[in-house]
Amino acid sequence: MALPQKLTDALAAKNFQEVESEWLSAADQSPQEIEGFIRAAETLDRLGQADKARSLLSLLDDQLKEKGLYDLRLDLLRGAGKRWVKAGTMFETVLSTIDLLYADRKEQLEILLPAVGLDGERDETPKLWDKVERLRSLLIFETGTIVAMKGKGVGVVTDVNLALQSLKIDFERQKGVSVGFRATSKMLEVLPDGHVLKRKHEDAESLTGLKPSLLLREVLQSYDRPLTGADVKEVVAGVVPTAKWTSWWTSARKHPQVLASGKGKQTYVWAATGEDAADAIWDAFEAADLAGRLDHLRRAANQDLDLLRRMVGLLSEEGRHMLSSVSPQLPIGLVVWAASEKYLDEDSDFSPKTAISEVVDLQPVLVKTDAPRARDRVYEIIREVRTDWLEIFTQRFAHETDARCLKLLASHIFEHSDEARHTAIDRVLAQPSKTPAAFSWLADQASDDEAIREYRPLRLLKQLLVALGDESFSEYRSKLSPLSESGGTVPKILSALDVKDMREAKSAIERARGLEDYQREPLITTVHLRFPSLEVVEDEPLYALPTTYKHKRDELRVMLEEEIPLNRKAIETAREMGDLRENFEYKAARQRHEYLASRASELSGQLDRTIVLHVANVNPDQVRVGTVTKLESMNNQSRTITMLGPWESDPDNGVISHESELAVRLLGKKVDDPFELQGVAYKIVRIQRYTD
Repeated sequence: MALPQKLTDALAAKNFQEVESEWLSAADQSPQEIEGFIRAAETLDRLGQADKARSLLSLLDDQLKEKGLYDLRLDLLRGAGKRWVKAGTMFETVLSTIDLLYADRKEQLEILLPAVGLDGERDETPKLWDKVERLRSLLIFETGTIVAMKGKGVGVVTDVNLALQSLKIDFERQKGVSVGFRATSKMLEVLPDGHVLKRKHEDAESLTGLKPSLLLREVLQSYDRPLTGADVKEVVAGVVPTAKWTSWWTSARKHPQVLASGKGKQTYVWAATGEDAADAIWDAFEAADLAGRLDHLRRAANQDLDLLRRMVGLLSEEGRHMLSSVSPQLPIGLVVWAASEKYLDEDSDFSPKTAISEVVDLQPVLVKTDAPRARDRVYEIIREVRTDWLEIFTQRFAHETDARCLKLLASHIFEHSDEARHTAIDRVLAQPSKTPAAFSWLADQASDDEAIREYRPLRLLKQLLVALGDESFSEYRSKLSPLSESGGTVPKILSALDVKDMREAKSAIERARGLEDYQREPLITTVHLRFPSLEVVEDEPLYALPTTYKHKRDELRVMLEEEIPLNRKAIETAREMGDLRENFEYKAARQRHEYLASRASELSGQLDRTIVLHVANVNPDQVRVGTVTKLESMNNQSRTITMLGPWESDPDNGVISHESELAVRLLGKKVDDPFELQGVAYKIVRIQRYTD
């Protein structure tokens, strides 16, 4: 609250005669400015004019009493009463003011005064003003008072029970909610006249016809705090249809008097005038860091053209020195330029073309240009001013993360030549887990682009199936998963493979960890429909060392010659014991029989397809069953992997089964071949025969 400037100036000049004149004038015209009068009195006190302050406060008190402004008198008494009220009479003065303020509610006062501790005849009451405020907060509520309660919405007070010290409130979805007097200050908000929620409750039609910006004004001006978009949505629910919320909100917040603040969860207020709004935005713009300024620029694009030009002018001055081929701030300059570009004058010299044409290695600059919009525009300029644009684009294609930028790069690369297209695709297919964004984009495009599908179709299919179960692609899984379903990339590739490639594709589909059964089954059906011969199940060979093979063969012999005959005798003996339904021994013997029969059958089948692995005959020219492979990374990490049969598998000690997914990836690799393991890039440095 503020007092007239003349009174403030008189205080600053210590012209106390003028202070008195301006005080009396302000008291007559703006008696509600109680806080301002109190601050003025405190200033007089500091200037050694305590008597003058006391006299003027007393005069103001008399004016408030004459005009019947008893609520303002209570505020004045609380803030400065001790300056002029006679000692020992404050309680009496306050109580008499309360009697006059609530003269028409004497019955309620008789009950509430004792309830809040303002009863009895005494000169002073402990915590007087806490009790006065408690009383005033309770006397706000009358039958018909409209209130808001968090979680309940807007309701009407239907009963004030002074004896029980509680209210009853009817909300739209729940009637007769009881709230005790002690809880009212925390749970209830009394809605003043003009509050948007009160208008919505009493006459919602008066709001439905308002333009979006005017309705938003009613909402924001109803609160003494900034509101989030979610707050606004909750307030206008029922006035703005849910289906139209997005378009309504987009339109409403474009008004120049809507001020937004905050980087994450933005809040909104309504400025008094468009000029005030522009000044507030400009002040916030000047105080913000670069990222904040770019955010303010984006928002101003929907509001004030003059303000927008001021912002662009300042950003241009700051960004111009960054647009140099030798400036370490070039990536930041590019972001500033891209954000400002469409608002620049045609003859503006704020342009990155010279810098982009002069930089020797643009890759580090592009990596640090973290705004996709800026990279998109920089790519366009590279295409225009660089003769080596194809090499730059091909390198960037594998590492770009923004879909729009990937589309732009691909359009230029793919249109240049088949060779350029194949080179770009090869870079992505080489190690998809290192380029997940580019691979996901490429796999998705392949569903509609036959040229992508026709180049290395089997490799694309295999890598796509592996990606479905790879954590590197967790961010893109929702995009990749549908590509295995009808109309997607995988079924379309299957429709064009020959029988040799289809056999490998079927194996990849069967092993793919990321495929759901409802996705896998139609794909296998497609394979069998195209090539029925692939439906015949061929047993894969199982490799085992001679000692392991002998051990398993002995295990089968013991089961067939000893354990199963003994189990049969146990069943016969148990059967002779009587009622089989209650015969525990019989049930246990039968369960043992089922296990032995199943295990013997399984083991017999495994031995039938077992190939005894004689490691002396293994050729270590490449990774195969019976070899030990050593891997080394760039930072000298090393791993040793031994590949044997499933019976010898011991992953904790570096021994893997030839049937494992890791083995399938490793089989056939040679010395010096790259290999990725758990996100680390290795190179194969040695392959040797396994020795017992």
